[in-house]
Amino acid sequence: MFFGTINYINCILVFESYLAAFLLCAIYEKKSGFIWKGILLSLAAMTIGYFFPFFAFDGIFPNVMYWVMMYSFLLILTFPSILLCYHIDVRSALSITFASYMVHHMANLLEGNVMDILAFYAGVEQGSNLYVLLNCLTYFITLGIVYGLFFFVYFKQKKDPIQASFHSMQIILFSFGVVLTTIVISILVRFYPWFSSTYVLYMVSMWQNLISCVILSLLFYTILRHNHMESELEVETRLLEEKKKQYELSKENIESLNIKLHDLKYRMQMLADNNEQVSRDDLKDITKGIGIYDSLAKTGNTPLDIVLTEYALRCENNHISFTSVADGKSLEFMTQYDIYTLFGNAITNAIEAVMKLKEADKRQISLVIKKKNNVLLIILENYFDEKPIKKDSEHHIISSKTDKLSHGYGTRSMAMIVERYGGTIQSEIHDDIYTLTIAFYTNEE
Repeated sequence: MFFGTINYINCILVFESYLAAFLLCAIYEKKSGFIWKGILLSLAAMTIGYFFPFFAFDGIFPNVMYWVMMYSFLLILTFPSILLCYHIDVRSALSITFASYMVHHMANLLEGNVMDILAFYAGVEQGSNLYVLLNCLTYFITLGIVYGLFFFVYFKQKKDPIQASFHSMQIILFSFGVVLTTIVISILVRFYPWFSSTYVLYMVSMWQNLISCVILSLLFYTILRHNHMESELEVETRLLEEKKKQYELSKENIESLNIKLHDLKYRMQMLADNNEQVSRDDLKDITKGIGIYDSLAKTGNTPLDIVLTEYALRCENNHISFTSVADGKSLEFMTQYDIYTLFGNAITNAIEAVMKLKEADKRQISLVIKKKNNVLLIILENYFDEKPIKKDSEHHIISSKTDKLSHGYGTRSMAMIVERYGGTIQSEIHDDIYTLTIAFYTNEE
């Protein structure tokens, strides 16, 4: 048992793993006392890494087994610290634990491979002042390159935002790949000179190990992206189901209104036939009924009538002027649920935008649905407040709401519906007017 170079290396290993782990956890909410917890836990882990007992055994097998046990223990040190410092679930913490060790190992391999090349081909003697200087420079440069590239990609994806959460089987496979590559194979490669004196094969094996880590990194990002898209699809499906339920409810409400208006018409006819005086209360009821009737849309398309009537009433209740000129028959190629979802999301976004305006004369929304030749155009316009609005790569307006996880799906649902029917969707802003344009192309002339 002794303390020397290997203990110093283990201390650096823990430091690099903790650095990677805390960077990976930056997307999560910190717990109270994060700073002092992070400092104390990092120092404790580095101390454990430094003073972890090292034994040299006779024979390769016991040495390999001991090194595997030692580095597996050092790998798992970050796991409890992550749970204590961040609001994070166990599966995500495990994912980050193995990913952080993988990042450290890539940096370590790149540094070792570069130093091996310098020592082998440049004739730099190990232990010389030049070797020490080159070793220090190589360490910081390779650490900066590996960590810089890895976390550049990671934080770029954070904008979605992305969460480092794996499914159970994914964690098992990923952790197995990390342990096999970064610990088992890496240790066996380092014992390679015991079997052969061919140094070139040793270097090739080390580079192969580095490439394996790069492949693991790609797998890490692939799993994150897959799970993120899976979560989005799940939310989209749930929202679609809610829209279907809302459509059925709205349909029932409109039918109920039609019944009430029919009763009102019958009541007026009774008053006229009996030459009765109309009381003030009766007059109010009649006027209210007429107002409701004026809000009923009659476009020739039942689901469109339902959604336009529903949102016209909502606009009236919120003192918003809503006008529509719609050729509903031109939308017969769409399902009733797609019509309800498409126009419901579009008008909802418009209502939310004009509700923020203080000027009463700007609380206006207009919708035009017209067909000319083989092009069906849907144009929705409304005023908006003059805040900077960003667009994504497909020129769709990005939601200005702060909760990106639960908002922005309405716009995506609209885009998915339009693309499903081979159409195009585009949003533009001129002065203080927002214009949403949807175009569908048919073979009809």
